[in-house]
Amino acid sequence: MKIKLIVVAILLFFIPFSYGKSVVIVHKSLSLTLTSKDIRDLYILRKTSFSNDTIPHLYIPKDGIHRQNFIEKVLKMSEKNLQRKLVQMMFSGQGHAPIPKSPAEILSLVSVQENAIGIIDESLVTSQVKVLFSIE
Repeated sequence: MKIKLIVVAILLFFIPFSYGKSVVIVHKSLSLTLTSKDIRDLYILRKTSFSNDTIPHLYIPKDGIHRQNFIEKVLKMSEKNLQRKLVQMMFSGQGHAPIPKSPAEILSLVSVQENAIGIIDESLVTSQVKVLFSIE
């Protein structure tokens, strides 16, 4: 019996946990083309508006793998560096930081705000939003 428990514990240790892909979403009616560089510039406040001069509402997961993927792979920085950059930009009056929300809140807000951007799990995508790109 002990051997079976040990074998099960070892197998569970080596089975990777799977997460869905992280995706960047916008309202389904947004007609602008945005690249990952555009998204990066908006989230780190290098840009404060879309090319049509509308100001986006930026949402980011409060925590978890999707937040981590976005920060590391799209923003290309660490959590600590992102926080430092956002504080610096906000105190200089150059913009507003992305708002941390739960995935369900992000989906709900992006579904109703035409100029909103968010990051969620691919499995949560509905017909009310459009996927800009997946985060690999």
